[in-house]
Amino acid sequence: MSSMRKIKKTVLVALVLISLTLLSANISATQQTSTNISINSTDDDFREETIYFLMTDRFVNGNMSNDYSWRDDFGGNIGYNGGDFQGIIDNLDYIKGMGFTAIWITPVVDNPDYRFNGEGIDKNKASYHGYWGMDFTKSDEHWESSNATFDDLVNAVHAKGMKLVLDIVCNHASPAYTMNPELEGFGEVWENGIKIHDHGNHPTDPYAEMDDPYWFHHNGPGGDPDHDLAQLADFNTENENVRIWLKNVYKGWQNKGVDAFRIDTIMWCPHDYWKDFTAAMDTDFFMFGEAFSFDYGTVSSYTYDGMSVLDFVGHDRIKSVFRGGNYADMHGLLDNDWRYSDADYLVNFIDNHDVRRFEGSEEQLIDALNWVFTIRGIPCVYYGTEMAFNAGRGEYDGGRAYYGTENIANAPNSPVYQQIVKLNTVRKENVALQKGSMDRSNVWVSDTSNAFAFKRAYSDNKVLVALNKADGWSNYRFSNVENGNWTDAISGWTIMVTDNTLSFGVSPHSVAVYVFEREGVMYLRGTFNNWSLSDQMFKNPEGLWEITKNLSAGTIEYKFDTGKWTANENWGHGDEGTEVPQSGYAVPNAPNIVLNILRPGEYTFKFNDASRYFSVTGVEPMKTTFRVHYDVGWGNNIAIRGSIPQLNNWVAPGKACTWTEGNIWVYETTDIPEGTEFEWKPLINDEHWSVGDNYKGVGGQTMDEYPEFEKIPGVEVTPTPPGFEAVFAIAGLLAVAYLIRRKR
Repeated sequence: MSSMRKIKKTVLVALVLISLTLLSANISATQQTSTNISINSTDDDFREETIYFLMTDRFVNGNMSNDYSWRDDFGGNIGYNGGDFQGIIDNLDYIKGMGFTAIWITPVVDNPDYRFNGEGIDKNKASYHGYWGMDFTKSDEHWESSNATFDDLVNAVHAKGMKLVLDIVCNHASPAYTMNPELEGFGEVWENGIKIHDHGNHPTDPYAEMDDPYWFHHNGPGGDPDHDLAQLADFNTENENVRIWLKNVYKGWQNKGVDAFRIDTIMWCPHDYWKDFTAAMDTDFFMFGEAFSFDYGTVSSYTYDGMSVLDFVGHDRIKSVFRGGNYADMHGLLDNDWRYSDADYLVNFIDNHDVRRFEGSEEQLIDALNWVFTIRGIPCVYYGTEMAFNAGRGEYDGGRAYYGTENIANAPNSPVYQQIVKLNTVRKENVALQKGSMDRSNVWVSDTSNAFAFKRAYSDNKVLVALNKADGWSNYRFSNVENGNWTDAISGWTIMVTDNTLSFGVSPHSVAVYVFEREGVMYLRGTFNNWSLSDQMFKNPEGLWEITKNLSAGTIEYKFDTGKWTANENWGHGDEGTEVPQSGYAVPNAPNIVLNILRPGEYTFKFNDASRYFSVTGVEPMKTTFRVHYDVGWGNNIAIRGSIPQLNNWVAPGKACTWTEGNIWVYETTDIPEGTEFEWKPLINDEHWSVGDNYKGVGGQTMDEYPEFEKIPGVEVTPTPPGFEAVFAIAGLLAVAYLIRRKR
């Protein structure tokens, strides 16, 4: 070999080695991260919810810094006990753990700061309950604390995937009559810290000091239709100015993100007022009122005013039927459902803060809960019921007593608590128990006094409910039912029906909920539909189950499910990744499948129930591209960091860029959701920042920047020789020439 050929070969090898070294220095694996954004169901049908009702002051004291300097002894039940928003936030997992999906809290508006010194049933009592509003535009300072404002409470409830029901009052402000002397706040209306109206403590004078004529009624204290309720300053809801003010006030609270209103004392305002008020609220916003009456006609009349109601007639029947009474009374109750605009939206309750707590045994209380959770309507449970707290106590005799963390810790040991968990689970898993029709025909029971049975159906979800409040077994027979397997969601027992008749027995003080096992049905259930059976898949021409869903950006969890609620009938996590497109093999009764949706749009889910193979396709994530124009010289490189998790939140290591022709350093990623705004900056060798302000970036876009860097001590930034971009091309040509020459 000649010396010239040796030199050429040496140069060629050197060039190739240099090229490979530079190339490898600029190649780095990127880390995959995702933003975990919960996707809430867009279905606001409140029949899907179950409600836990608590009095804020009597639940848990989470922050003693906002307590009154004087506090009620815990037996009197007429003053403040210290419960607050922090106490609710701290115990959301306790409420959710029982299966409740909504929380109803007592009014939060600012109330007077003293005990009422007038006459009547409210003498010497404080407004710990919140129903004596003074400033209707702000929260009472004894509920809030620095890290637990009302807004914080709303956000915390929503973060748990739950809904918040706010109690509101339109009928009245605080007590106004018979004060001696008059106390600040009582009988007054404030707005944003300024007094705007004053009842004046005058029974018959609408022109009292600061009282816009007829802002209040002045009918004198009492409790009958000819007088104002108790000692309260009764709003004149016939006055258009009052109506406008109340609508604006509660639109403000609605805009804070509450999910529903419970409306106090609706019987003391005319029907035309409620029609006007409810029409002003957001559409599809659930409201239910308190019509404290046991008369069907009276209670049902308000369901034609744009709201539902608490089922006070049902409450009255529960008190008697489940304490030794006859189930025949419940047939009478349901026979009057036609009176309501839609009885499916009635709010069922056993007891609450305005009546005596359920007075009976634990078994009888469980019987009542079995009823409330399986009939038409929305179940509502008063705090403490889960452990028969202060059973039988009246309103001011412990019915509103402080609950506290000790009771919360002990409650899971109660059979009542455990039954509530079961009932919430079964109701959630069967849409028929939420909004299905009720049919009491073709049903036979062995003990008509203590046994009750009915069918419920919604779409293809069909259930048979058998309630037994007797001390012994009761027998049931359902005729004209579908042939096939029926499984009790409570016990797991399955019965095969072949003659359209299902017969079985139910143990004492228990309930059976037999669910028909649908054949040839598949559902997509997940966080995007609140794990309901609302998304039924169809068989496509390939024989695969398929459904297309429009999804928002975020992280979802899902499963494929037959809806049978029996073993090996739902499929979850396999060996799939979490990005789109996604595919893998689902595993029976496994954890949920996780999918990161980076771009909103339509996504198609397919599932083969024979092989268990599934796939998800849809909108491909958009690339976010960073192009940094800078010559770092030989032996150096560029990295970037930024203000979002996908860019390591400014923390090392940064994302390594790749050198491209023209001294452009490029980093590309699909991890940043489209439209996400962030800041970023480049670094030399992931150590030395560029000078000047941070750059602005948006997910899904390409950003070209020309940064400047200060002189870096100890780092020699040698400019890349001119024509360096052609080095690789020259090396390639020399290599080709050398190979050709060798062949010759």
